[in-house]
Amino acid sequence: MIKRNIIIVFVMLITITGFSQNSLNDYKYVVVPNQYEFFKIADKYQLNSLSKFLFNKYGFKAYMKDEKLPDDAVINKCLILNADVLEKKTMFKTKLAIELKNCNGDIVFTTPQGESRKKEYKSSYNEALRNAFKNFSTMNYKYVENKNAFPSTAAIVETKESKVEIEKLKEEIKELKADKVSAVKESNKSVEEKKIINDVEVKPEMIKKNEHQLYAQAIDGGFQLVDKTPKVVYTIYYSGKKDVFIVKGRDAIIHKVNGVWTVSEFKNNEMELKALDIKF
Repeated sequence: MIKRNIIIVFVMLITITGFSQNSLNDYKYVVVPNQYEFFKIADKYQLNSLSKFLFNKYGFKAYMKDEKLPDDAVINKCLILNADVLEKKTMFKTKLAIELKNCNGDIVFTTPQGESRKKEYKSSYNEALRNAFKNFSTMNYKYVENKNAFPSTAAIVETKESKVEIEKLKEEIKELKADKVSAVKESNKSVEEKKIINDVEVKPEMIKKNEHQLYAQAIDGGFQLVDKTPKVVYTIYYSGKKDVFIVKGRDAIIHKVNGVWTVSEFKNNEMELKALDIKF
């Protein structure tokens, strides 16, 4: 009976370890905060700097919160795991655990607690953290792109192309503000320009309801709106006006109507409006 219980526990540990490893392999970067909540100053005892060093040691690409991130991490925040260290206060031991959360704030992985009995604070915290990090040594972490987990960076937008498009949009907005749009031929005007200039009257009864919730993920110059699949439904950029976004690749804008996010789009020479449930 005892042997059977030992085998069951062993199998469960293997399963949990395998699940954690597969989950972590979906993520490319780790971001370490400059300060942990249980301290009043940043990087006390160099614990945050040590965290970054140890993440890199065990195969992750780690960055401090205030460091510049790679382009694909800026575009696709879901490639990032946000790190935290949790302290359990005891009388004679320092106990620390490492927690990793995804872009939605969900906990992906938490290590068992690392402990230290050293009396000197800096040595105790450093040893407890190193002991907690030892749990990564057997996981053989290696980033593997998983398109089913969240949209790949390539599927969202290339950084260079997005910057060119954003600059182009900025120039168009400057023209609008300078009242030079009147010189542009009506046939060449985009629906975004028409909506901003003419201020089309929108009535609540014109809006079709949409029950699907979209989640906003920040990109350069705007957001990508993804559903639960997750699939990129809209890529939107700032227009220069409050609560008005330009939709990439479509004759449409997303704006607020009576407090409700709405997509207004010209189809067959008619404006179609649909309510959106967006979580920023």
